[in-house]
Amino acid sequence: MENHVDVKSLYELLDDAERRLENAAQEMRLLLEDVEQKALPEEDAMGALRDSLKEISAMRTELAAKGAALDAAPASFAIADWRRALSAYEEKCANEAGREALALLQRLYSEDEECQSAIETLRASCPSLDADALGRKKPDLLRDIKLLMEAFQQEKPLKPQSKIVSYAMKLAHFPEKLVIAAATGDPPLLLHKQEKAPSATLTAEEADVPRAHGEAAQKEDAARAAEEEDAAAHGKNAASPAADASLEEVQDERIATTLFERIREKYTIEHPLLEIEDHSAEKKPTAKTIKNYLKQGTATIGYLRILSMLAGIETMFTASWIEAEAKKNAALAHSVLADMVERGFLRLLHFRGLPDMYDVPASLYPELSAKEVLRLLHWKKKPPQPLEKMIDPLALEALSDLLHEQGCLHSDRRKGALPKGGTNWCGDEGYFLLTSRRALREDHYIFVAAPPTVKWLEKVRAARRKAPESALYLLGADAQHIEEIRAFLEEHCESALNIAGTYVWEEDVWKETNADEAKLRAEGAGNAAIEKNAPKEETTADSLQEPKSASADARGVGDEEVLGEGAASGEMPTMEAASARVQLVTETPTADAATIVAESTQPMAEDAASAAQEMPTAATAVISPVEELSAEEAASAQEMPTAAIPSVGEPPAKEAASAPAKAAALPGVSAIMKGISVEQNLHAMLECGDFASASAYLHAAAHFAPDSWKQLNQELAYALFAPLQKVRYSSDVLTDVYFTQSMGEPHEGLAVSAMLWNFYLDHTSYDYGMQSLLGTAKSFDLLKEGAGLSDALYTLMQFKTEAQSGADKYADYRLKDKSRMEGHLKDLQTKAREYEGRFVHGHITETGSNRRFIETQKLMFAPDGNLANALHSVAEGEREMFDLVRDYVAEAFLEDAEEGAPHFEMQNVSADKIDRLIDDCWHRAGSLVLIQRRSSKLVGAFRSSLQKRLEKIAVLLTQWVKCSDALGIDEMNSCLPAYRKMHGRLLEQLEKAQESVQETALPAWERQVISRTIGEIVRRLRGDYDEKEQRFFYADFLRTPYVLLDEDFLPHVTQPVGDLESFFPMRRIEQHFAAGKPAFAVRLQEILDGSDDLGSARLIVSYLDATGEPPAPEVRAMLERMEPDSIIAHAERVKKGFIESLELAQSYGQIESAIEDKKEKILETVEAWFVRCQENLDYGFFAAIVEAFKKKIDDDAEHRGKALRTELDKLQTALPPADDEEESERREAKIKKIRRMIDIKNYTVAEDMLHRFSEDADDSPLESLQTDELRDFLRFYDSSYNKVYGSSRTLSSVVHLRGRNKETRGGEALLNAWPKSGKGANQSAMIKDLLRGLGFSVASVKALSPIGKTENYEVLLEEAAGGRRNYAHPFAAFGSRATQTPFRVICLYGKFDADALIDRFKEIGTAKPTLVFLDYALQKDQRNRLARKTKLEIPECCFAVIDRVVIGYLAEHYAETKINRMTLSITMPYTFYQPYIPNAANAMPPEMFMGRKEALDKIVNPQGENIVYGGRQLGKSALLRMAEYTVNRMGDGSRALMVDVKSCDVEEAALRISREFADSKILAADFETRDWAELARAIRLRLNETSERIPYLLLLIDEADAFIESCKAVDYRPFEELKNIQTIGQERFKFVIAGLRNVVRFDKEALSKNSVLAHLKSYTVRPFSATEARELLEVPLACLGLRFSEEKQALVSTILATTNYFPGLIQLYCYKLLEAMKKDYAGYEEANTPPYEINEKHIKKVLAEADFMQDIYNKFDITLRVDEDCYYHILAILMADLYHDGENPEGCLPEDLLKRGKDYGIKKMEMLSLENVHALMEELRELNIFRLTAGGRYLFARYNFFQLMGSKEHLENELLTYMED
Repeated sequence: MENHVDVKSLYELLDDAERRLENAAQEMRLLLEDVEQKALPEEDAMGALRDSLKEISAMRTELAAKGAALDAAPASFAIADWRRALSAYEEKCANEAGREALALLQRLYSEDEECQSAIETLRASCPSLDADALGRKKPDLLRDIKLLMEAFQQEKPLKPQSKIVSYAMKLAHFPEKLVIAAATGDPPLLLHKQEKAPSATLTAEEADVPRAHGEAAQKEDAARAAEEEDAAAHGKNAASPAADASLEEVQDERIATTLFERIREKYTIEHPLLEIEDHSAEKKPTAKTIKNYLKQGTATIGYLRILSMLAGIETMFTASWIEAEAKKNAALAHSVLADMVERGFLRLLHFRGLPDMYDVPASLYPELSAKEVLRLLHWKKKPPQPLEKMIDPLALEALSDLLHEQGCLHSDRRKGALPKGGTNWCGDEGYFLLTSRRALREDHYIFVAAPPTVKWLEKVRAARRKAPESALYLLGADAQHIEEIRAFLEEHCESALNIAGTYVWEEDVWKETNADEAKLRAEGAGNAAIEKNAPKEETTADSLQEPKSASADARGVGDEEVLGEGAASGEMPTMEAASARVQLVTETPTADAATIVAESTQPMAEDAASAAQEMPTAATAVISPVEELSAEEAASAQEMPTAAIPSVGEPPAKEAASAPAKAAALPGVSAIMKGISVEQNLHAMLECGDFASASAYLHAAAHFAPDSWKQLNQELAYALFAPLQKVRYSSDVLTDVYFTQSMGEPHEGLAVSAMLWNFYLDHTSYDYGMQSLLGTAKSFDLLKEGAGLSDALYTLMQFKTEAQSGADKYADYRLKDKSRMEGHLKDLQTKAREYEGRFVHGHITETGSNRRFIETQKLMFAPDGNLANALHSVAEGEREMFDLVRDYVAEAFLEDAEEGAPHFEMQNVSADKIDRLIDDCWHRAGSLVLIQRRSSKLVGAFRSSLQKRLEKIAVLLTQWVKCSDALGIDEMNSCLPAYRKMHGRLLEQLEKAQESVQETALPAWERQVISRTIGEIVRRLRGDYDEKEQRFFYADFLRTPYVLLDEDFLPHVTQPVGDLESFFPMRRIEQHFAAGKPAFAVRLQEILDGSDDLGSARLIVSYLDATGEPPAPEVRAMLERMEPDSIIAHAERVKKGFIESLELAQSYGQIESAIEDKKEKILETVEAWFVRCQENLDYGFFAAIVEAFKKKIDDDAEHRGKALRTELDKLQTALPPADDEEESERREAKIKKIRRMIDIKNYTVAEDMLHRFSEDADDSPLESLQTDELRDFLRFYDSSYNKVYGSSRTLSSVVHLRGRNKETRGGEALLNAWPKSGKGANQSAMIKDLLRGLGFSVASVKALSPIGKTENYEVLLEEAAGGRRNYAHPFAAFGSRATQTPFRVICLYGKFDADALIDRFKEIGTAKPTLVFLDYALQKDQRNRLARKTKLEIPECCFAVIDRVVIGYLAEHYAETKINRMTLSITMPYTFYQPYIPNAANAMPPEMFMGRKEALDKIVNPQGENIVYGGRQLGKSALLRMAEYTVNRMGDGSRALMVDVKSCDVEEAALRISREFADSKILAADFETRDWAELARAIRLRLNETSERIPYLLLLIDEADAFIESCKAVDYRPFEELKNIQTIGQERFKFVIAGLRNVVRFDKEALSKNSVLAHLKSYTVRPFSATEARELLEVPLACLGLRFSEEKQALVSTILATTNYFPGLIQLYCYKLLEAMKKDYAGYEEANTPPYEINEKHIKKVLAEADFMQDIYNKFDITLRVDEDCYYHILAILMADLYHDGENPEGCLPEDLLKRGKDYGIKKMEMLSLENVHALMEELRELNIFRLTAGGRYLFARYNFFQLMGSKEHLENELLTYMED
């Protein structure tokens, strides 16, 4: 180096000067005290001050002399400025070392092939071989190369051997062979001879040329170079000067074209410049004020100011570009820009419909030309000049700049993009060519909105000739503009254009496409774009700017991420760094994806930002989870640009990850917040000294209302050093929090409190901003009034500056108890062993579905890897490995320090480095599996689990290093004497400050905060403080039951409990604050006495043990006896009981079934809190939630009861007089019943009865069960038995019927037809009369040969007339089936008991269902015994016994319309019969066809629907079979034919249908065809035949999905043919096609071709309604004697909820319920049954069956896996995945699921368009699996659907299967 500077002596001189300045300041303060007291100072004091000033003057001279050699010596003599200058000089020297290392790397080679390959790979990984550029882009890589070259140059062999290990660990990212060669010389590394380096063409960045916001000279130079190069390439000769002038004049002419007049006119009209905010004229900034302004403030703020100034020179920019470039948060960027506008350094331009734009006012350009300003700006070219604005309108220039930003963003995103300097801009106002150099080629981005010059066009041609394979992107305002640019370029370019993609500003969408597609889009967009009205554009404006930032923030940042220069290091940015548009080197999940959709398709940026603040979610490709980290780490973990300020408002990740919904999105939160006096309550808490409540309270407020409380939450968090926010202190951060971001006057008490912590703690050692921060605060009245405060701050700052660490490191509390620290080390050692066993040596289950994830874990935790070695060293307590572990942890896990070694604090653990480690292992694992998805990143819960593991390990290793280091502090430590010297003085200053603070004018709450801070620092210094106090900061919450703490003693305060206001986090904190707080021991006893908060009890015991006040032995014993299993079981019972009551409440109508489904939200909330409380077993809290919900439901239901009572009163008043007394009594009975329903809160039945009050019919399923024939029979049993028990007399002689009406005559006929013994073997006629009297439509009774002595008959029934659809009972054996298959009738005479009957039944056989006429009166106990024995011994056959008791009862209570139902309802409970059909493939008897009345009519009706679709298990096939059954039994010759065409194509379907027609004798027996036209002709001819005329023919085609798909190829001709027959008129023919998917909606292509499908009506078969479901569930069971009592109605709702109202699942459930009767009588007692009361025990029997829930899941799964593509299943999995991650609680849009699927790399999702996904989701909605919210979003229709999807682990395996498919 030419000008050598003695850095060490300069640093020593600065240290001496700083000490001398401090002494002088102290001497001045003493003199000032005398002066203020009007006393003459002592001569010695004045002499000492004079001596000090002389020394300071001499030091100033020496400093100027020694520092003269610095490149940029500071203009001032501020110590901080000189330190920064020295730091910059050191960095420059380091760059020299870097240049030497890179020079060596260029010359390095090896004769070993593997080693040489590693060298070449290392060279190729360097984006630049210039040290400055590489240091900016990849500082880690440059550092490692220097280290490698250092090892290479070391004398061999290296001693000690540990040096080799050290190099190997530090260079673990390099190929092992190369590192070993450099460190050992084996194989040898050699150097090529040094040659004179040829002059290289530097990149734009290396030459310090701006890429985007540069000056005109750069553009001209680049253009000239391109021209010369092109001329040389084409062999052009140099022209004469005159020719040059002429040529230049021609080339400067603009090309005549009208193509761009439309876009100019559009932007003139739609985007005029509305306002310019320019304060430069009034503020009149000068070069001096500009220089001072840019130098003032922290490094972060100064960097942003310089960056913004550079960006605004000669062009406009947006705030989002500053955010992206500087990687600062939005609030800080906007704050800096607003301040610059206000001071006149920038102006703000408001365009309608465009984002706000900024630029430098023209009046500032002369001032910018000053050398000192240019030096600050690092401007190395000629002074900037304002450009003339030639373009009209100005909005078009704004558009040009906006699109330029987008081009740069896209360029940086591209795979293989080079670092900064890899782009070049060429253009003028209204057009440009942006060239981006990539590793293998160039990309060109072109924008044209004004006629360009000939010269520019020639440059475009030259660029295309030079790189013909380069990708060409067109940037435009709208789709038509893209087409105009394309047309212009095709007209003027000599070669065809290969357009790789386009970007449209209005849609904010990058599309990789071809020109034809762009043209098609433009034709559609053509005139529509100009018709947008202004208000709409204004609305769009807000959505255009912010999403840019959101988009940039949301993108994943890979290993090549580069922080904005100065953002982390405090270094001033170079011009090229500032001027590059957006330098984010990003890695998208699928780099080669065809379409990159910007974030404007997402919700508004404000919402997105709010959501990010409110609740970080589990890891996905878009947003990764954030554990409780500082903001910089949180930002990195979320793969967003690093924030300058820790975002103190984020909730802990443990809390957030488990949350099922983002709290701030919940309805009602805003209303609750409006009712809370946050400020008043906060002040009250602080004034009372309840700092824990205040901290948690404000944290919650900031979470739910960030706009109002986030700022104050940050201020209080830093002032209290609150552990909930895990703040990380530095002067830059505090300046931003308390001065830059603060909108009003700063809270001085909070600011000074935070400054005390900052100067005292050891978070940031090289904190050069301390002096500036203290200077900013010197105007505080508090520092003037509070004696001792300024001195204490100064003392702490001075010590931290000299010791390079805070006083806390040496505080007495740390050094007084080394034995405790040794104990802590042992604890860490134990935990390290646990982690080593689990993660390094633990067994990993290998399955094919997650192989790559398994390989990733193996690489990460490899036993011989660095991580495992570090863990092992800690686990074994190997202190000798301290240096290696420390270096590894610093390199692998900690944030890089701005200067010096990083501080080993858990706040410094870098989520970004953890992410990089995961990405590296995931990438390497890709080469180890067969299916490689190298472009995809590990996402979702897989990433989250690894992040959590690594963070735990990183924190453990960090604590071990910190603790081991602290134990190493001994008397030899050079800082200890300084600490001890300062100790007494500091304590005196703090104690003085503590007293004086109370006398200041601060508000009481601020005084409390600063007083607490001073008091705690004093206790730390004295040694009275215990480190555990920070851990137990919030322990006071354990004294009440209102706020839960996690295992780290941190409160859960960001999770509301549904819409329970009393459980809103802030309300719970208020309740805690206001409550009396018992002692911890008392609270512990309360829990042990039965509150079930076991987790809180354990925390209390942990706290008492740690604080030296352990609980009494008997109390501890009680706690140990509290079994977690019993507590969980009790909580399960509480939850189960609540769910049952919840289902019942909804069934009763107590919960309004609004669109948002209130019950589902309650269920979801309760389930989420049950799981959440399971973490710490705090189920007392859960029980309180349940009780609160019960009360709320009860209270909310009252209003509906009042409304119904009012309605009933009005009805009763308005009723006309009754016609007779009977009608009056009937009315009174109805009204009484309605009132009773309202009183028991069964509003559903009450409302139904009210609506049908005037109807005579009593056909409601809810009312039909009110008549209980079996109970009535049993009620009269004894009296009937007493009349008929003697078999010697005829029934007609013992049963006397009164009256002579129809019913009496019917009863007498029954008695007379009763079979009599001895009447002969053939009583067929009498049996026939008896059966008809019992309501059977008998066709024939055939006497068969007796079986032994038993009369035996066979009975056939008549077909139901007219295709009747209503059946009196559900027993097909004695109904519809008996029309084809006869049932048996036997007659028995004589005395029988139950056992004898069973024996006789076994004797005659169990082949046929049987009616038994027993001429004997069974006693009741024998009848009950018969019921049990038939179910246990002969369940395979039904024996319905009609004895003398039954026939006598029926005769006395005869009712012709009900007799058949009565007969079977009182006999079938005493036998076993299974009416339910669990397998959908089996035919459904019409008796069991319940519900679907409307659907059946639509199918049977000739004018009804033609297409029926629906999922499996919904009864679709049963519906078609019922339609076939109905039509075939109309009795007029009509025919219906159902044909299953599953898996058939067009021809196969025609063949199968024709054969079925032939087999059914509808068409000729020999007819068959594969031709649809021929089939249609045959059907038409058959309908025209007069003989055996078919009045109506219904063709039902089932399972038609494959058939419909194959119809596409023939333009749906089969549909056309069938529809033509249907249109012949007279309602003679109809076809119905049933499938699983709504092809009409899904096949948009078919509709667009005006296909016949578009003209066919379709019907969706959905799950049952509640009424239909209850009918199917309860009516058949009731006929078999099974009842749900009024008290157990909740069980009905429970069953329906379990089966999700699917008919197939209800059938399965009831089937299992009845089958349980065959096993130990289902636990019923013989003496009391029938009837059978169904209770929880019987439901549990069904649920306890091992295969039942699996059957439920299988049937649900079948519904989703409707065909091979499994789209329903994939969408349901993605939806459930979002549920688990707690994302989008308000619901999902189709684009959300599409994006999620693509992020996971699911190929099937990538094949779908957005319209396809929307159609599929609509089908799922119509299947009642999804539901649509009021906001147009989708959720699961019922929470049970989500539960059926399985656990998170199950979903992950399913997703991995689809990812690898």
